[in-house]
Amino acid sequence: MAIHPNLAMFLATASGEADSLLGDLPASREALRRELAALDASRPTIWRATDVVLAGGTGTIPVRVYEPSPGDRRPALIFLHGGGYVRGSIETHDSICRLLASNAGAVVFSVEYRLSPEAKFPEPLEDCYAAACRIVSRSAEFGIDDERLGIGGDSAGGNFSAGVIRLARERQGPCFRHQLLLYPNVDMKADTESFRLYSKGFFLDLMPFYVASYTRDETDFDSPLCSPLRATDFSDQPPATVMVCGFDPLRDEGVAYAGKLEAAGVPVELVEYEDMVHGFLLLRGVVREEADAALAACGRSVSRALMRQ
Repeated sequence: MAIHPNLAMFLATASGEADSLLGDLPASREALRRELAALDASRPTIWRATDVVLAGGTGTIPVRVYEPSPGDRRPALIFLHGGGYVRGSIETHDSICRLLASNAGAVVFSVEYRLSPEAKFPEPLEDCYAAACRIVSRSAEFGIDDERLGIGGDSAGGNFSAGVIRLARERQGPCFRHQLLLYPNVDMKADTESFRLYSKGFFLDLMPFYVASYTRDETDFDSPLCSPLRATDFSDQPPATVMVCGFDPLRDEGVAYAGKLEAAGVPVELVEYEDMVHGFLLLRGVVREEADAALAACGRSVSRALMRQ
């Protein structure tokens, strides 16, 4: 299948301003925020979005809480944004979280973890885990049911989601009923056919820079908390929805991760958007119909997984 024509045109004309500014990371982060805001001028409506600050292991963690409707003991999804470990924020992923909350009928918590290279592995992951623990400890205050809790994220956020699940198992932490992994980065070694095919010209040209910024050195690559695909035990994992894209360097590792979960007996829904590229959910101004339909499907998956037993 060919790449979606809107995406082909966008790739041919994209300014790449944020990438060109990587020598000045604060400027690059702001450029990415501006670029994405320009592509998504109309934010989806939601009943309430509130910014809170949670105590973290080494400081505080900003979180935005998206509520589709009032209530108590509501299902909840912790969302961890992508951005190559070095960029991305609550703001860049605001529309995604609004749509997930509305479509899933769940309270969504978007976590502002520390970015790299200022914070190296495992510090951002520990931020995400600390936020999950704080959210669960305040479940009554937030009006959520901590027995109907999911976690998910896109790209780097998918990596953190898989890592938080492992930390929670090791430390007897929060119990997750579902994991939503959206074109996740789950292997730092990137030795796949899809990476060889699409590592240039499909939004992830700088993947080696992202990995080097996040990890301390290559010895981190084999840790299942850094490269979840390299874990040896996939049992006792929550049911998963794994999204991959046809023109994504990370496609094959996402497919492989879904395969390892399935081989361990974990229920998995693997969904491939064959004509899409990495990060297309952020490009509502380019492929709005496709991005919104994909997020609606994600919401349905989360809703089914978190329904009352």
